[in-house]
Amino acid sequence: MRKKNRGKGIGKMFFVLSTIVCVSFILCSPVSVRADIKSDEFQPEEGNYGYIPCPELEDYTPFTGSVSEIEELGLPASYDARAHGQVTPIKFQKSGSCWAYATMAALESSLLSRGIYSEVDLSELHLIRYTFSTVSDPLGGLNQDTIVYKGSNWLDQGGNVQYAYHTLTSWKGAVDESRTGFPSSGTDSGFTPSTDDAFNHDIVHLQNLYRINSADVASVKKEIMNYGALTASLYWDFGNYNSGKGTYYSGPYNPYSSNHAVAIVGWDDNYSRYNFSTVPASDGAWLVKNSWGKTYGDGGFQWISYAENSLSKTFCAVLGERADNYDYCYQYDGSNVNAYSAAEKDVKIANVFTVKGGSPYEEVRAVSFDLQSAQADYEIQIYKNPTNPVNPTSGTPMLSTPVKGKTGYAGFYTVPIPGGVVLEKGATFAVLVHLTNESTGVQFMVEHSQKVCDTEYTARASANQSLRYSNVNEYWYDYGANNNRNIRIKAFTKKYNKIYPSEIHLNKETVNLLAGESVSLSATLLPSNVTEKQVTWSVDRPDLALVSNGKVEVWGGGKITVTAKTVNGLMAKCIINATMDNDPTNPFADVKNSGWQYNAARYVYDNGYMTGKGELIPGKVIFDPNAPITRSQFVQTIYNVEGRPAVTYESRFSDVPEGKWFSLSITWAAKNNVVAGKGSWFDVDGIAAREQLAVMFYNYAKYKGYSMAIIPGTGKNFDEFPDKGLVSSWAVTPIKWALSHKIMSGKGSGMLDPQGQATRVECATMLRNFMNEFGGLSASFDGIGESDGIEPENEIVIIDGEEKVIEEDVIPEDEIIEKEEVAEEEKEEVTKEDVIPEEENDPDKEPALEEDSDKTEIPKEDSDERAVPKEETDEKQGFR
Repeated sequence: MRKKNRGKGIGKMFFVLSTIVCVSFILCSPVSVRADIKSDEFQPEEGNYGYIPCPELEDYTPFTGSVSEIEELGLPASYDARAHGQVTPIKFQKSGSCWAYATMAALESSLLSRGIYSEVDLSELHLIRYTFSTVSDPLGGLNQDTIVYKGSNWLDQGGNVQYAYHTLTSWKGAVDESRTGFPSSGTDSGFTPSTDDAFNHDIVHLQNLYRINSADVASVKKEIMNYGALTASLYWDFGNYNSGKGTYYSGPYNPYSSNHAVAIVGWDDNYSRYNFSTVPASDGAWLVKNSWGKTYGDGGFQWISYAENSLSKTFCAVLGERADNYDYCYQYDGSNVNAYSAAEKDVKIANVFTVKGGSPYEEVRAVSFDLQSAQADYEIQIYKNPTNPVNPTSGTPMLSTPVKGKTGYAGFYTVPIPGGVVLEKGATFAVLVHLTNESTGVQFMVEHSQKVCDTEYTARASANQSLRYSNVNEYWYDYGANNNRNIRIKAFTKKYNKIYPSEIHLNKETVNLLAGESVSLSATLLPSNVTEKQVTWSVDRPDLALVSNGKVEVWGGGKITVTAKTVNGLMAKCIINATMDNDPTNPFADVKNSGWQYNAARYVYDNGYMTGKGELIPGKVIFDPNAPITRSQFVQTIYNVEGRPAVTYESRFSDVPEGKWFSLSITWAAKNNVVAGKGSWFDVDGIAAREQLAVMFYNYAKYKGYSMAIIPGTGKNFDEFPDKGLVSSWAVTPIKWALSHKIMSGKGSGMLDPQGQATRVECATMLRNFMNEFGGLSASFDGIGESDGIEPENEIVIIDGEEKVIEEDVIPEDEIIEKEEVAEEEKEEVTKEDVIPEEENDPDKEPALEEDSDKTEIPKEDSDERAVPKEETDEKQGFR
């Protein structure tokens, strides 16, 4: 008696395989032997065929193609994978294990077809053993799930491709036939499962399985050509077999469920229908590889009519890779039975794992997921150390851009992660898969608990393992804990040994550029097998240039050092000599040969008042016009204007020792009341404020005996400046005087900016105006800028931190000149005009550096400022 109805059933939310009924006559029903079967052919009495119907393989695979595509693909009328070296030799199953042989036949063919192996023979027995037995996972991910066989001989249990591919994708095999050969007795008694045997001797990992609707003839044929063989099942009855021709056709009506599995390895559209015992309506047949030995059929192969209606509605391509492609498989789905979700257009699912392999670091190289749907768009992101265990996105995203793609057929997909994600041992990581299909929706696979024949498959899940996003409630929930089963998402990693670079070299060491030009630099790391390849790029003059991934864009003139730094601290540098123009008569690299900046800089340079920072660019001087000027540099400039008179060093200030480039100039200025300092401290590296420059010019003019009169109507009116209230009381008179004599005229923005840091070019402009008023200009330079600041469109000024408003209170002239001695506990100290009151100083402010950090020291008599020796400057870049 035979079962006459197909086992199938669909749940609205999840497909439950309880409709798979284990009936002994499907597995091992005896069939009468035809008289024309030779005695050395496969004898059905020696064992059953061994296929258990699987609804997802029999009835529910989505259709993805069209028969009309045959012409579009240019498929041949016939194809025989044997002729292309895509088929392994015929085997003899000797028990009810056709499903294992069909699966391995398709897997072996995919390896041959893609050149992964030139020959291969995988063990069916190993597959059967671990399909029906529980074994500990090396990483512990499968240890909650159990598989318990309660029969007497699992070789006759029966199975299907679903069971087989879950065993193989869990990395329980596949191993070589030489390790686990099939027993001649047809039983497998005395075997004890072990972790070592199951997981440590595989030579192949099954990484992809495509479920193809058999009505999608064009796709079936295309994938046979691509992979050599596809699995299929059908109902076999020897009464319909033509032994002489090796053909099978059961007639137009065959209501029975599949009981046998084969591998389809070719086709012939013109194969005559008259080769079948019962003649079908049309020509055409599939060439199948059977597992009943070489003497059965055409050397072990048969032809099955296209019209055979018991053929399963799903054929499967089974794709493998060498087992050394990854080192670790992170997974939770240990049951071989499937369920699948209801279809939704937008699905987000995630599994969370902890790195626990035998290496300090691992690199996530690939992610897999299992779908009952076709044509799904996917995005994959990996999040490190989620802070909320039920929200994978609470972790740090490790991919700058999610990995995106689109599936074709329904099935199991392994998606490589370009570049990988390196994680340390003990880190947690969430693999989030976002799936969409606007037309048919997406159904994802989960493990399921089910008793099938003599085997009980039990799925279990712990909290915070498998997560799903609810589009209705708009939050993540613990799918595994709530449903006690896990989503079929896996992550594959490789051991990662960090190899740091021992050398770094740039493609250029020196580059000459004009402002507005760019150059692309690249770094070479040695040795060639470096894994830590990250390089950080920086420039020491961000005011002049920008670097991004090695591309340097320059907009100013000067010596620019570009540094490439490895993760372990190795550095390589490129010097960029940037100039503003190509005018050979322009002595400056960083001042263009036109405009008010050039006029001011050229005046002080030609007269030896400010000589810049030396010839850092070949043939050009760095003037650094927009850099702030320090108090000691300004005093040196005034000393240069005075002609560097002879003076004997006096120890007046604790920060002005003998022998420094500023020692004599400050001694001279202090003796002549041009400056007074801050008690016992001068603050040589302090940045001079604009109001301080006005005070020091005022004091110098008094020393020279120039007019100290403030003439109404001459120059700018102090009261018209909106920020006059910011002028310190001790600087009001000097600023009014400087405005009256056109030494100062405000900035291009219409402000005095008294507390703002004075730049070198502002100092040069004010000095030029001072000399024009009291000493005359060089004949080669005529015209005076209308302001002592920079025009708005060119202005580059660093404004001091906190602005402090002080009421305008003009101090009498005698109080400005004479320093009062007042006890600190009775009265605040009254300082000379160039001094910032003590309470306005920021004690935490880092002193600016001496101007030139790259050149060797210039002799004192040739420069208005002195350089820091080169070897002292690597960590001193503050003022730039």
